[in-house]
Amino acid sequence: MLILTGVVTIFPLFFFNLGLKYIPLGLAGVLFYIAPSFHFITSFFFLGEYMEFEKIIAFIIIWIAVGIFIYDVIKKNWII
Repeated sequence: MLILTGVVTIFPLFFFNLGLKYIPLGLAGVLFYIAPSFHFITSFFFLGEYMEFEKIIAFIIIWIAVGIFIYDVIKKNWII
């Protein structure tokens, strides 16, 4: 069973790395924030995990920065 966990982990990482070759590096950076954000949302809202106020503020600030980056990329590629 332990060997199968390695296989289950390797395949998504392998294909994720293959996909990174075809997207801009900035977009890849944004994608790296998605998985930890889903973990946060799942643990906070569904599992009832306690979060300190400072961590919630840090999470919000990080996503504001990610939103500014995404807006800038969209603005450069498509005229809004």
